[in-house]
Amino acid sequence: MRRLVLCEGPADIAALREIGISFFGAKPLPIPRSAGAAGENRKLLLLIEGSEVEITAVQRAKSGLPAALAIKLHGLPVENSSDDPNALERITVLFDPDDESPEEMCVRLAAEVSANAKAWKLDGSPRDWVARRNANQTVIVRAVPWRSPGDVVDGLPGWQSLERLLCHVTAVAYPTEAKTVERWLGEISEAGKQPSWKAALHLWCALVEPKADESNAAARFLHQNETCRPHARTAIEQVSLFKDLSLALGFSQS
Repeated sequence: MRRLVLCEGPADIAALREIGISFFGAKPLPIPRSAGAAGENRKLLLLIEGSEVEITAVQRAKSGLPAALAIKLHGLPVENSSDDPNALERITVLFDPDDESPEEMCVRLAAEVSANAKAWKLDGSPRDWVARRNANQTVIVRAVPWRSPGDVVDGLPGWQSLERLLCHVTAVAYPTEAKTVERWLGEISEAGKQPSWKAALHLWCALVEPKADESNAAARFLHQNETCRPHARTAIEQVSLFKDLSLALGFSQS
């Protein structure tokens, strides 16, 4: 059975690639030529336990996720049997909550499906739906927010995002350097500016991975950096993100 993950952008693609390879034994597959040049950094195919997982970065980042879900459901061929091994079994919408609650994204997802994928009905609780088109055709739909354990550094917003997770992993791996980053963020605040988690991530890149940037920081801090690597799985397990990503990617947990 196939699985699809809709996400905000190339940084999410990079993070899921490293998480899939490191923790779930994923093997990257070649992107079809039909995806074009843009498909190279906006689409990823993984093979996990014999099943294919497609990960797609949507247009318009976070704001484009509801429409992308509705378009995908609307465009699925009508199936009369749930036994087709090539049928789409699950769609996961992975997003940064940022300054909103995860429930606000769920409201927008449900509204978009109701308006533009009218043949489908979402049953179940928000963030954990079963989409139904007929008695035999169902697709599991889950909304999964990026999130991180750990306290908020003074001056940074209290919301959750992929950048916050990467900063947490790196701060645990480099406790001495974390004090330097905190000082720099404090200086930004003292200058009358509001630092962001994205700015904090750039500071971490400058300090411990000077060749990294926003597009490949996830690959560096979740897998390639040997000091950070042991702390990545612990971080995502602490907030139950490991379980959510296991379901999204089709990995059978023992």
